[in-house]
This record gives sequence, C-alpha cells and structure tokens, in this order.
Amino acid sequence: MSLNTNTNEACNLKKTRVMLLEVDATLSPTDRDKHGDRYDTFAIARGVRRAGVRCDVFQIVGDNSLRDDDANKLAAFYSKRYAGVIVRINPGCLQTAPACVLLVLRTLITRMRLEKRVIWPDRALTRHFGSKISACKFSTSSKTWGISDTRVYRYESEFINGLRGSLGRTRARVVKPIYGWCGEGVWFCSRLETAVDPIPKDDEKLYLMEMSANDHIECRPFREFVEYFLYGTQRTPWRASKRGGGHYDPPDRSMSAPEPFALEQRYLPNIQNGELRLVFVRERLVESVLRTPAPRGRSTIGGVGFTRFVTDDAPDDAARMQVSFIFIATMPTMTTVRAESVRAQVAREFEASGLREVYRLLFDDGCASAALPALWCVDLIEDDDGAYKVCEFNCSCVGLLRLLPACGPTRSAENIPAIDMDLGNNVADELGLAIVADLANARF
Repeated sequence: MSLNTNTNEACNLKKTRVMLLEVDATLSPTDRDKHGDRYDTFAIARGVRRAGVRCDVFQIVGDNSLRDDDANKLAAFYSKRYAGVIVRINPGCLQTAPACVLLVLRTLITRMRLEKRVIWPDRALTRHFGSKISACKFSTSSKTWGISDTRVYRYESEFINGLRGSLGRTRARVVKPIYGWCGEGVWFCSRLETAVDPIPKDDEKLYLMEMSANDHIECRPFREFVEYFLYGTQRTPWRASKRGGGHYDPPDRSMSAPEPFALEQRYLPNIQNGELRLVFVRERLVESVLRTPAPRGRSTIGGVGFTRFVTDDAPDDAARMQVSFIFIATMPTMTTVRAESVRAQVAREFEASGLREVYRLLFDDGCASAALPALWCVDLIEDDDGAYKVCEFNCSCVGLLRLLPACGPTRSAENIPAIDMDLGNNVADELGLAIVADLANARF
C-alpha cells in the first residue's frame, strides 16, 4: 500500500468527502508530533468535518515496488471516492523524496485535476502568489507596503551584474531562490567594512549567512558565492545546506523566455526587532504573530528567538503569550505596550488596505477569477522609517501557529495550552468553512 489512512478520528457520515494528504514523517520530520503526524493535521480535518463534510487523513509512504499502473489504479480509485484533496506537504521536502512517493503524488493530483476535483492550494495561486515573484511584483506596485529596490533575475549574467550593482548601492542584501522552503538557499549577503571599491569585484570577500541555518556563515569571494548559489556544491566545496544538499537549479537556456530563478532585495536590519506574520483565511485575518530571530541570527527561518501572538491586550497578559518551545528555555524581555499596540494596528491596516493591493496583484497575474488562497500568510518587517513592508507571501503549506506547541518528537496536543487550543481550532473551523464553500461552488 502507498496510502495509509488514519482511523483515530471519528468522521461525520456525509456523502461529500475530501482527503487531507501529507507525506510520511520520515520525509518531513520537523513539523511532526510524537505520533508522527503533522501537528495541525487533525485540527484542520476536524474543522472541515464541523463544517459538514467528511475529511479523511492520508499519508503517502514509500513503496519501491510501486509501478505506474499501480499508481494509476490508486489515483482512479481515490479520485472517484473524494470530491477534493487538501495537500499539506512542504514543497521542499519533495526534493529528497523517493521516486515512488513523487509518482503517487503526481499521479493522484493529475487525476484529481482531470476529474475536476477541488485541490487546495490551487495550483495557479501557488505558482503566481506563493513564489517570490509575487513579492517582487507587490514591491513594485505597492508604494505603501512594498520593499523598494527588489529585483528578480532570469539569466545568470543578469543576476551577477545586478547583484554586483545592488551591493554597490546598499552594502547588505538578501538573495533568495524563487521557489523554496524553510529558507533553503536564502542568503544574507554583505560587503565587509574594509571594502573600498564602488562595486564588488570577483575576488572581493563577502560576509554570508544562510538563512535556513543561522550558524552557517561563510566569508567567500563574490564570484564563488555566485557560483555556489547557481550550482550548489557541484562547483564549490562549501559545507552543504542542512536541507537539500545546497543544490539550486540554474536557469533553463533552452526556453525562449526563461522563468525567473532568483530574487534579491534590500536587507531590513529591523528584523532583529521581529517579523510580523499575518495569517489569513481568504480575506479574513485569523492570526497575527511576532517572531524574532534566534540570538545572532538575521532571519526567523533559521531559528526563532521567541514567538508572541499580537493582540490589542497588554503584553504582560500571560494568558495571551505563546513562547516557542523549540528554540529557547526562558521567557524573553517583553516589549512595551506601545510597541504591541502599533503591531496590532499594522495588522488591522493591512487587512483594511493591503488586501486591495493583493487582489490587484492577483488580477495582474491573470488570477482574476480566483479567490484568495484558502489559507495564506504575509510576512512584514519594519523599515527604517517605522513603516512595515511586505517581504514574502506564502500559501503552499501554512501552519496553524497556535498549535505549534504540539510540534516535536516528545510533544503532542496535550502540550497546547487550553486558550491556544481553542483559538487554533477556531482558525481550523474558519478554514473548514472556506473549503466547504469551494466544494459548494464546484461543478463535478
């Protein structure tokens, strides 16, 4: 068998049913509880069930004996049985997945699409809205929320010359691959204080920190960094990334109009004060959370110093605080009431005005007929002038942050405080209603 269903949860017996699909814990261990399940899986499944539709949870497991005919039979069976599939898989974990896992996933999704089943997240939205390209377009179109001086690259020569010029204008940049997960291949890139040339030459050494691992620091010549970003360890003997082996695909020259492969933007040093993540179900803001980097880190991707949910309450209200158990053992120093209220105001302002610009972005990308993703988030960082700027969108596999205390090899739902369990389930219920609304609007 290549699909295992979990029967621990009771289901409502309804005619319409959807499947919630994840991969085996061995392929994505960082987001699991002690039972090997993704920490928010059953909360989302229960949210769908409470909205009136049966939801069954499946894991794709490795089976090297599986052949194309077997995968096609599985896909045909499940596409007839289920009206839709909720994919809860981080795209990056598929880079190291066995071929049999990719075969099952690809065949199932393709068959679901041919059968006009509903798939969450929508492929067009994931491609247009979930990639770094959307952040660049948003930065260009939005004067209020966008980061100025953000660029994307399609060609190697364009990337090399563009990064060289950017480092000449501002000494610190962030370089990202267009598609990725958990910060793999995202680099903080800065010129040293001893640099004197207007723009860096090939042999000028740069200070480099990989965002997915704040302890992975290099001091390498400009040209060597470029080659590592483009080709990974194939050409440069650097220590490999903690995820994926540090290989990044170069642009495909066989295409007449190559896809963008890299984004670089101005580094915002106020990330040290925290990154504000706003989580939405469609256009409804459901969570606001402040995450700060781990000590000496420059990104929340490579380790979180602490996580706090932003509310209109005073920050000394212990019942409204949630500390990330993974990275720290002690409570950090609280921010002031004023800072907390400012962040809450930013969240409300983005919900009021920023969403209009997000809709405009989707319209310009040809997604005018599509709604916002069922579950998505936006990350904002404070700029030097105190305004918050959008640095990234994500809609591929957004987690329910209130339930994060259940994540870990020795942890489960029992470790979630009661207030966070209730609030996390409320978000799952909102998501369930959005999913059921999509099913009601679908034509099978």
